[in-house]
Amino acid sequence: MINTISNTLFMRRNKPFNSALLRPLSGKPPPRRSRFQSVLVAVAFISTSHASPAQTDGTAQPAQPPGAFTVPVYEEGSSRLIAVLHGNGRFDLKTSRQVLDTVQVDYRDALGKTNMVMSGKNCIYDFKSKTAVSSEPLRVATGDERLQLEGIGFVWYQTNKNLVISNDVRTIVRKRAPATAPIHEQNDESIELRADRFAFDYNSNQLSYFGHVKLQDSQFEVACDTLTIRRSATNTIEEVHATGGVVVSNRLERSVTTAQTASYVFRDNEERLELLGHPRWTDGTRKGEAERFDIDRRHNSLVASGQARVTIPRTNARGLAILDFASRPVAPAPTNAANVIEVRADFLRIEPRAQAQGPTNYTFLAETNVSIVDVASGARATAERAVFGGNSVLELVGTPVWTSGKRTLRAGMLSYDATTGAFSAQTNAFVRFPLLSLTQSSASNTPAVARTMASIGTNDYIEIHSDEIAYRDGRAVFRPAVKAIWLNENAVLCTLTCAELVVTYSNCLERLDAHGGIVFDREPYLQEDGTTVDMHIECDRMSLKVRPEGVPDRLGLDGNVVATLHERPAAAQKPTAKQLLCNSLFVSFGSETNLVAQAEASGKVLLRQQDRSARADHARYSDSTRKVVLTGNPVITLPEGTISGASEVCWEPAAGRYTVSGKFLSRWKRLLLSTNLSGLTTRKP
Repeated sequence: MINTISNTLFMRRNKPFNSALLRPLSGKPPPRRSRFQSVLVAVAFISTSHASPAQTDGTAQPAQPPGAFTVPVYEEGSSRLIAVLHGNGRFDLKTSRQVLDTVQVDYRDALGKTNMVMSGKNCIYDFKSKTAVSSEPLRVATGDERLQLEGIGFVWYQTNKNLVISNDVRTIVRKRAPATAPIHEQNDESIELRADRFAFDYNSNQLSYFGHVKLQDSQFEVACDTLTIRRSATNTIEEVHATGGVVVSNRLERSVTTAQTASYVFRDNEERLELLGHPRWTDGTRKGEAERFDIDRRHNSLVASGQARVTIPRTNARGLAILDFASRPVAPAPTNAANVIEVRADFLRIEPRAQAQGPTNYTFLAETNVSIVDVASGARATAERAVFGGNSVLELVGTPVWTSGKRTLRAGMLSYDATTGAFSAQTNAFVRFPLLSLTQSSASNTPAVARTMASIGTNDYIEIHSDEIAYRDGRAVFRPAVKAIWLNENAVLCTLTCAELVVTYSNCLERLDAHGGIVFDREPYLQEDGTTVDMHIECDRMSLKVRPEGVPDRLGLDGNVVATLHERPAAAQKPTAKQLLCNSLFVSFGSETNLVAQAEASGKVLLRQQDRSARADHARYSDSTRKVVLTGNPVITLPEGTISGASEVCWEPAAGRYTVSGKFLSRWKRLLLSTNLSGLTTRKP
């Protein structure tokens, strides 16, 4: 806007003229140029314009009545006519003043046609002070009305060629002539500049607007106390400054930017407004501030730099509470000052997003030392770069770290949808959260839940490492190269490694599914009876279903299952090893306990306990009976010999007793004292 006004007003500066006394004239001009010629040529400092010229030539004027005058003005050093001065006036000998009742200057272009007209009345030129003064309106307009400059009361100083308009200054620049039909709707735009006063400094080639300055077009409005425009010797814009209470309003976006000072920069590849002095931006609900703002007109964006900060309203109760896997209905967000998302960074870019109607949505781009805080929930994220779109999706890159309460998430890149709660993490993803958060539910007042939560320490955490994480609608997928760790403070309790881990959650943990190269290790722990126990499991696939009370419901292991248990009683020197190998294992647990209600193994079942083993096609076990029932070609291998061919074998590991059903075949080694020391019993079918 500034560039358009300045280019139209000041395409070039006229060279000064010599001064001489002017008397009322008619007909041909005198050979010497008068003082008043110089006065009005300089008063018309707006000079020539590149607007379309009116169809008026510079032919000689007819004879005029007394007091009327017509004065041609020629370019210095040539015979080219550049302006024609005419009007009515008189000369006062007593006061040495030239009084002009009316005055008009018609400016000519290189073809001799009028392209700008300046008019006024009741103008007095004082030959002593060498000033021209009028309290009446002054109007300047191009021949095609694309430029208009109006004001009331002016003073022109001949000594320095400066001009002051003292009241109600109004400048209008149109992008097309009023009588021309627009090709496109935007071509009908105009630029209007209003101020209380106007001043032109000839020597510095500077224009200044003072008091209640307002510059506006179809989209923007700039208000300030003072606006100055400085041009170079070649008439290109050098500086444009606005000072004092600068307010930039964007009517299309309904946003307002304020500052103490603003500078306009116009180059071949950029057009922007620099704002300093506590700049602030708001669109009513969103607010921003920084040490400096840059408004890019060509890309329609705002860049905040230096301790940049923006607040965005939180539109729902979820906010940035990541890792809250619960699929509860989201309540309306509270309406208070703390219900915002606050973004801080060294640099922050705000860009409006194209949309047909409704409130303007923005894309926020933050870079370098990015910090994002959900003021209401305390959730926080840090990164080197963040992009927050109008669709409520936040993307973080550059070692982002996200914390929400005791929950932590980090990765090479994070993406979060504040509307749905969905998020994804890519490249060296890591998540950490309290184990208790997986057991909280609407049924948390039941005795079963109370016992479950009492068994979990407040310092128990789950950590999961993977290459990427994707969460949506209560389902979190970790892949590949997954490693999950259960810790108590810094002590590792359990680890699980696999190719993929899926966690399903709705109000509480519902199930875990793991795939590919599963290895589970339970580190040694002490039972109530003083026995130290540890466990190792390998398989291809695993699924664990959890009851709402937070206790296991069913466990399934499938594909090359290997389960190893080590038990060492308090008085024992070495642990006892127990091992199960099979194709699949399914375990169901008690309704309110972790006791095994029933476990079923199938497919090449092999049980080992020290120097004893059992093979079968199927095996069943229950904590209530503490017996293993083998069916499907069971074979018992003992140090004393083997038992095979039975329809069923019941093994009691604690007592070391086997009960065989049906016909069987036994083969025994030579025994030292007896041929029947194995404690075997036979039950006929």
